[in-house]
Amino acid sequence: SGRNGLYVFHVPTAQDDPTGTWQAYFKIGGAVFHKALPIETIKANRLKITLDTDTDILEAGKKEHLELKSSWLTGPPAAGLKAVVEMKLTKGRTAFKGYEDYCFDNPVSDYSSSSKTIFETVLDDEGKAVSDLIMPRCEDAPGMLNARITTRVMEKGGDASVNTLMKSFAPFPSFVGVKLNSGETLDTDMDHEIPVIVLDAEGKVVVG
Repeated sequence: SGRNGLYVFHVPTAQDDPTGTWQAYFKIGGAVFHKALPIETIKANRLKITLDTDTDILEAGKKEHLELKSSWLTGPPAAGLKAVVEMKLTKGRTAFKGYEDYCFDNPVSDYSSSSKTIFETVLDDEGKAVSDLIMPRCEDAPGMLNARITTRVMEKGGDASVNTLMKSFAPFPSFVGVKLNSGETLDTDMDHEIPVIVLDAEGKVVVG
C-alpha cells in the first residue's frame, strides 16, 4: 500500500544481469506510464578526483577555466593517467530570489538533454590538468539548465574512477520573467497590465 500518495517497488538484480537501459512500464487503469532506468555495475573508486571551475554558474559562449586533480587513495598523484570530462545538460527550473512570482521558463520549448565530451587529457606528473573551454551554446533551451559534469580517470589496467559535479548552466545572458497570477482569467478585447522583469544569470536586474 502507498503512503502519502507514494508507492515503492523493490526490484532486485542478480550478479549476472545485463547492464544498460532497462524499461519500466506501469499500467494504471487504462493509462500506461514508462520510465527508462539505467542499470550499471558499480565499483568503488580507487582514485580521488577533484574538478574545480571559476564560477558557480556556467554560461553559454563564455570561457570557463577548469582545474582537474587526481591522486590514488593511498596518496601518490595519478600521474600519466588518461582523464575524460563529459557534460550533460538537462532541463532545470529558472528561479531567482525575490522574483518567485515570475515565470522565466519557456513552457513550449521541446528541448531534450544533450551530452558531450568537453575535455580529454593525460594528467601530468602531479596528477593535474588545466583547460580553458568555451561553454557550448544552447539557443533552444527553455531556461536555466542543469549541468552534470562527469570526470573519469582511467587506470592502466582499464578500470576507471568517477567523480560527478553539478552546476547551473545559463544558456542566455539574460532572462525575461512574466508575472501572472495563478488561476487569473484574462478577458479578451481588454487591455491588461502584465509585469515583466529582465534579470541576468545571477538574478540581478538588467537595466536598459
